[in-house]
Amino acid sequence: MLDLVFHIGMPKCGSTTLQREVFYNERGYLGTHPNLPPDKNFAKSLQRCGPYGGRQTLSLKSLQNWIDDLEEIHSKDFSDEKRLILSSEMLSASSKLQKRPVIDLLKHLSIKSKHPINIKVIVVFRNQPERLASGYAQDSNTIKQPSQQNFRAAVEKKLQRYSHVFDYATWVEELYSAFSAKNVCVLLLEEASSERFWAEIKSFADIHHIDPKAMAFRSEERTRNKRSTDHTTWKLQGYDASYVAKVKVDKVMNLLWPHRVLKSQRATFRSSLITKIGWGVESLSSQSFSGQRTKEIELDDDLREIIANRTSSSNRRLEEILGREIRSLGYP
Repeated sequence: MLDLVFHIGMPKCGSTTLQREVFYNERGYLGTHPNLPPDKNFAKSLQRCGPYGGRQTLSLKSLQNWIDDLEEIHSKDFSDEKRLILSSEMLSASSKLQKRPVIDLLKHLSIKSKHPINIKVIVVFRNQPERLASGYAQDSNTIKQPSQQNFRAAVEKKLQRYSHVFDYATWVEELYSAFSAKNVCVLLLEEASSERFWAEIKSFADIHHIDPKAMAFRSEERTRNKRSTDHTTWKLQGYDASYVAKVKVDKVMNLLWPHRVLKSQRATFRSSLITKIGWGVESLSSQSFSGQRTKEIELDDDLREIIANRTSSSNRRLEEILGREIRSLGYP
C-alpha cells in the first residue's frame, strides 16, 4: 500500500524550512519548492481540486484527474517508493462553507483512488499570539498604512471571524477521527530546537536524508522569525504594489480561468494583467499615503489577553490530547 504523506501547514509554522531543508531532499517529494516544476507540484495542483483560492466546492472530476496524474508519475518515476510526500501550508485554509476542507478533500482522495492508499497527515502548530503577529508582519506589504491600532483591529477581526483557524484542539480531534491518531503527526514549532521534533518527522514520513541533531542545532541558531526583533516586537515590510496586484488577479482568475485550459495564453494574460493593475495600485497608493510608515508593531499584554480569552480553552483541550503541558511554550 502506498503512503501519501501530506504536510498541511499551518501558515507561519515553519513550512518553508520543512519544504526546503527536509522534504525537497527526499525522493518522492511532490511539492512545494521554488525549484520544483509546476507539473511536479502535486500539493498545489491538489488545491485546485478543492475549495481554495476563492472556489467553494470540491471538483470530483478534477480530483479524479489529479489521482490519475499522481498514479502515472508514481508508476513512471517512483515505482520503487512506498511513500510520496506533498506539502502546502495552504491546504489548511478554510472556505466560506467549510472550516477545514482539507479533511473532506483527503477522505475523497482515499475513496476515489483506484489503488489502496494510506493517508498520513503532518500538522505543525505555533502559539497563537506569535502566529498572529508574524502573520501581520508578513502581510504588511499589502497594507497601505499599517499601525499598532490596525494590528490590534486585525487580530480582533481574525479571532472573531476565523476562530476555528486557531482552535488547534478541534483540528487534532477531527484529523484523528478522519485518519486515526497513528496517521496524524502533531508538532509544535516552539520545539523545533529539540531533536525529538525532527526525529518524529523522520520516523513518521520515512525521511532518509535528515540528521535530527543537526536540524535541532540549526533551529536553535536560526532567529525564530526574521521579522521579529524580540519576543514582543515585529518588523514590518514596505508596501508592495505588484504583490497586491498579483493577489487580486489570482483571486479572480482562479475562479474564471482553470489552470488546465490554454496554459500558455493564461500565463501571458495573467502576467500582463498583473503589470497593468500593479501600475494602478502604485498610483493610488502614492496618492493616499500620508506621513511616516510604521516600521514595527508590538505584541503587548492587552493583545495577549485578548488572544488568550479566545484560545485558552482550546489550548487546555490540546494539552489533554497531547498528554503534556504547552502553556510554557506560549500557548495561552
